Amino acid sequence: MFKILKQLLSRTAVLYVLAAIFLLSVGNFPRAWNHVVTSALSRYMPSHDYLLEFNRDRSTFNFKKNKEFELYYGKLSALMPDMPDAYAMQGFCYYYDGKTDRALAAYQQAVRLNPKVFNFYYNQGIIALKTRDEAKALALFKKSLSVPLVDNLQFIVTSRVYKPLLPVTKSSAVLADAMGQYLIDAYGRAYLQALALAATQKDYATMLLYARQGVAQGVLDQGVGSYYAGLASFGLKKHEASVGYIQEAVRKGFSYAQAFEIMGHALQALKRPESAAALMAATSLARDGKIYRPSVNFDLLVY
Repeated sequence: MFKILKQLLSRTAVLYVLAAIFLLSVGNFPRAWNHVVTSALSRYMPSHDYLLEFNRDRSTFNFKKNKEFELYYGKLSALMPDMPDAYAMQGFCYYYDGKTDRALAAYQQAVRLNPKVFNFYYNQGIIALKTRDEAKALALFKKSLSVPLVDNLQFIVTSRVYKPLLPVTKSSAVLADAMGQYLIDAYGRAYLQALALAATQKDYATMLLYARQGVAQGVLDQGVGSYYAGLASFGLKKHEASVGYIQEAVRKGFSYAQAFEIMGHALQALKRPESAAALMAATSLARDGKIYRPSVNFDLLVY
């Protein structure tokens, strides 16, 4: 912290302040001040090469470099307290520094400044999941999925804070395509987290809603979505629908023991003779290790 303050009070920073005084006397106060502050801070910004590499491979974590960014984003959010993405990046660094309470507080402040950003909720959901507050995690993943993907994309690509972390390209179309795919994957992860939590909590109505919605939006694998829709329908005692969804899941490649077990029990409830074959298939697949286990990923999204 002392090092950053010393740098900000250097001769170069003083020149920026003098420039600000001139600009403020002839122009718009907020715009001039924001320009001066960001120009001064940019001279002391750590190299984003580390964050770019860490975003690709979390095994490259470096405590010292993470701390540099933690201090930098902290100074940025202190000097420009209306920038939600600065708080979010500070929260990101706090989390990997083991400061989950501070990370959560930073993301909550980001939400207060802008409640329509996907990763502000998603990352809070991951923190809640890691601290075993599953009810809170589900609520946060649901909030993340309420943010329209297009609106979130626009926020990311126009963010000055996220700009150094975006794919390097001179084509806006290429950038939009790359970020669009990134967000499709991110929203797909949020759907998977929400579905797994809804299954644990036996919240079948939520499970059915998100299973169908994720597939319809093209961000959730159809086999996985159909499986959860079948599981939800069985929980809601809609056995005919459950059989239909599970059959669709199997057609799309979801050939796990749980799928055949659900289908077998749904067919039993419908008093159909195929139930025995489905349950036998479930037993055989379980014996062979074909068990579906939702992946638990505690990594935050950088944006």
